[in-house]
Amino acid sequence: MKPEAKARSTWIFAFQVMALAAPALIILVLISTYGVNVPFWDQWDCVPRLIEKMNKGTLGFGDFFAQHSEHRIFFPRLVMFSLALLTHWNIKVELFTSWVLVCICAYNLWRLQHVTGCNGSAAGFWLLFAANILLFTPLQSQNFLWGFQIGFFLPLAVFTSLLWIIPSSRTEIAFLAAIALSIIATFSIAGGFVSWLLALFLLLFPNGRFNCQGRKGWLILFFLIFVSSQILYLWNYQKPTYHPSLLTAMRYPRQAIAYIFAYCGSTFAWGTAFSPKYVAVSVGAILLILFCACLFYLFLCRDDCILVGRSLPWVTLCLFAISNDVVTAIGRAGFGTDHALVSRYVTFSVMMPIGLLFLMRLLFVHRREQTISQKYVMSVSMGLSILISTLAVLLMLSSLASLRVWAQTRHDRLCDKAVVQLINVIGDSNAFRRYVYPDPVYVPDLNGIIVRHVQVCKEMGRLGYLRPDLVETNLIREIAKPTSPGESTSGFFDQITKSADGHFTVSGWSVLPERKDAAVATLLTYNDDYGQARIFGIAFQNVARPDVASALNTKSYVESGWSSTLDTTKLPPGQRSIRAWAFDPESCRAYELNGTKVISVTL
Repeated sequence: MKPEAKARSTWIFAFQVMALAAPALIILVLISTYGVNVPFWDQWDCVPRLIEKMNKGTLGFGDFFAQHSEHRIFFPRLVMFSLALLTHWNIKVELFTSWVLVCICAYNLWRLQHVTGCNGSAAGFWLLFAANILLFTPLQSQNFLWGFQIGFFLPLAVFTSLLWIIPSSRTEIAFLAAIALSIIATFSIAGGFVSWLLALFLLLFPNGRFNCQGRKGWLILFFLIFVSSQILYLWNYQKPTYHPSLLTAMRYPRQAIAYIFAYCGSTFAWGTAFSPKYVAVSVGAILLILFCACLFYLFLCRDDCILVGRSLPWVTLCLFAISNDVVTAIGRAGFGTDHALVSRYVTFSVMMPIGLLFLMRLLFVHRREQTISQKYVMSVSMGLSILISTLAVLLMLSSLASLRVWAQTRHDRLCDKAVVQLINVIGDSNAFRRYVYPDPVYVPDLNGIIVRHVQVCKEMGRLGYLRPDLVETNLIREIAKPTSPGESTSGFFDQITKSADGHFTVSGWSVLPERKDAAVATLLTYNDDYGQARIFGIAFQNVARPDVASALNTKSYVESGWSSTLDTTKLPPGQRSIRAWAFDPESCRAYELNGTKVISVTL
């Protein structure tokens, strides 16, 4: 090879590596930027219980195996518990672990591309690039910013491993890998049982042709372990009382079908002027029709073992997405079609377009080699190009629209962190329910759940698993940072007004100059009889203040306004000086705002 050609080849290879790595690196930056070290929602039901039992000496196998919602999350629990012990429950480590699991999925797709002969051309690179964009789509913000979603990424990494291990391994290795990895999938998520069925599909069709000769012993072992795992999964299983009936999908088939379509097309539903639900249903229907067309073509060409053998892993990947779609619809269709569009389901729904990309490429090349009609080939090529281009535009619009969700999620997690850090000082059940444990209204005994999880927060703080440490006193001086002369102001306590019914409303703006960001929370204090400022309330930023952003020439200060109604029952009677403090949950520091107001409190 000439030096010029060798140099050009090196540059092309470097470009391809950087392009393939770019989607993963973008998500890594987003996680680093927007991730917050604070537990959220279901995380309070997982690791804390294990740690409390460990400290009491009562931790056992059953605690990891215990049912969570409709799932048996033995392996995700094991991973999260281990990480908690190693890192003192640093939630950001869980977020990066999820990212690593998705990188494993990307590696598996690359290996599968080689196994199925889709590599070795420019088209192979662009297919893998498109797959990485879908795999690392920012639409998965809910999963990437919630450590608990290791329970979604782990079975996905396991299943995509199966897709290339089975076709490229000897019989015994293929069966042992299928059994081991299917067990992990089963005890990670409710739909994990489909891994057994889809793995069996690949095991029965080695090299694209049905063959069970010499494998009967392995098939019996596979079947026995599969049945045993399902019996173990269902042992003492109880359907969550607040979930819809499993018969809803049968009673309302139109609603169930719409849910399945919306789930399948949710990746492309956002960022347009049209209703996301209708876009998702339309795209999902198109994808499923394309998949059925691919299956029909494979059926017609079933005697071509090479084509069938190369196509089956991609067919299986599509079936994995469809299976999880159907399982979710059976359990959740009663929540309505909009529920199919939640961010956390994108993890599985993107497997459908990824599988279709490679599958359609294999079938198109095969058809092109079998036909002499260039007009037919050009027509099909044009149609597929228009469809893929349209989906690419929809994906781009959806991804751009989702970036706002990352910022909003960080804001909510910081509010979560503020509520948790002040749980011993300010018992605000409404804020706890909104930011820390947002159970929906249909959950029974909601007040009891909130009380129990407040105690869990306090216990985890006492054990030292929450960082920074929880605030133990309402004296602001314990967390206040002295302001140096000439230091940038952290905001103003603008006004206090009294309504006709005697309620006081306070408002102002607060920022964190060191972070160049609006403060997500503002603490309110009163001076006691000894002149000590004591915390009694918290206000979360929800008022736009473009005037502040303009005056301080900092765009991120736009959402720095705050407003709150004072709970005067928490104040002793008499003349009380009220002050406000910008609060930084990540450092657990308070910064006094300019302005002091005086009110008269009566019994």
